[in-house]
Amino acid sequence: MLALFLGAPVVASLPALGNPAKNSAHDARQKATEIKGLKRATFQVRHASCVSCLRDIERRIRLSAGVKDVEVGIRPPYNSVVIYDMNETSLDTAFAPIRKLGYDFVNVSEIPASGKNAIIVRKEQKPAPAVDTLLGGQ
Repeated sequence: MLALFLGAPVVASLPALGNPAKNSAHDARQKATEIKGLKRATFQVRHASCVSCLRDIERRIRLSAGVKDVEVGIRPPYNSVVIYDMNETSLDTAFAPIRKLGYDFVNVSEIPASGKNAIIVRKEQKPAPAVDTLLGGQ
């Protein structure tokens, strides 16, 4: 009301909202473009058997540029998965520092990461039993 009284245009004081449908379509296109370069690779780790070594392998892959997510299995056959942006890195680049340590990767397969394939679903860890049950209630 005050703007009308002073003669200032009301339209200039309103924020530009744009067309919400057009904005959401633009956002969807942008997300699709981001996902286009994502790949999901599954593999198995060889020559590693201790959990500490496997976690170190996971950490080194995670620190590689372009890697979005990774999980290295801690039980044989050490099934693992990595999601990476193929525009930023390749599997050979991500695996190179680990191969120098003497570990190898077998049964490597890649698919485009889209939809459910673009995330890694982790299994929930079961809680450890209470100490009382291990000691037989003593």
